[in-house]
Amino acid sequence: MPTVTVYRHGFSCGVGNPNPHPGERGEVQGWSAAAVRRNLQFLYSVDETKLPGMGYALTLTVRDCPSSGQEWTRFRDCWIKRQRREGLQLLHWVTEWQARGAPHLHCAAWWSGSDDQHLRAIHDWLELTAANLLVAIKGQHVTPIYDPLGWSQYVSKHAARGHRHYQRQAVHIPEAWRGQSTGRLWGHLGSWPLRSPAKLGTDWMVFYQARRVLRSWRIADARASGSARRLVSARGCLRCPFPDLSRVRGLSEWFPEDLAMRVLEGLSQAGGYIESI
Repeated sequence: MPTVTVYRHGFSCGVGNPNPHPGERGEVQGWSAAAVRRNLQFLYSVDETKLPGMGYALTLTVRDCPSSGQEWTRFRDCWIKRQRREGLQLLHWVTEWQARGAPHLHCAAWWSGSDDQHLRAIHDWLELTAANLLVAIKGQHVTPIYDPLGWSQYVSKHAARGHRHYQRQAVHIPEAWRGQSTGRLWGHLGSWPLRSPAKLGTDWMVFYQARRVLRSWRIADARASGSARRLVSARGCLRCPFPDLSRVRGLSEWFPEDLAMRVLEGLSQAGGYIESI
């Protein structure tokens, strides 16, 4: 049976379980479709109305590439431990690569205590990494997440990046890291306010119409961003050379919950079959 899933910030449709018998996870060697899916499902589920005040989106960079994924993991974990000692409440982090092969860290963070903790967090990163990786303050960036719109912008930015995004492609994994574990590439800490998604069974008409809506939304969002790369990806998101697979190909997209429910209500009124499962 086709299904659609409505998250707080996302909308997906598919047919069956993509991996009903998952095996044990091995060593992480770059981004996979499953890792991207798990990261997105977490981001989609956050209830931004219950986030604790102002947060900050940070990008932490290095000039020189760490010698291994293990070294990068040590720097990241040391930075996180220091933030926890300094009042870190919530953290979501993602590792990606620049085209030149160096990793960088995207974070959304909330602290308790002083209002300048985001500046101290950058100072901590510089202090931990400058001697080994020649980090400069001009390479670090911070943006406030001061309302639900700010969180939605953070989510939509990461929702647009699949495992084929240029910052996640295996070709950009540092040469010295090839053939070994890159370490975990995303994670979260703290008691995040999460909302369980609504999973619904549908008929094929609703499934196909939902896919068209998501494709149109993706194209419109790509046009608004001005990114030619995103526009090409959006237009071809349902293309597949195998007809049998094309008919059941699923799709997932950052999408407002209220709009998703209005879309489903309209399809139901047009005669579509939708039930909770």
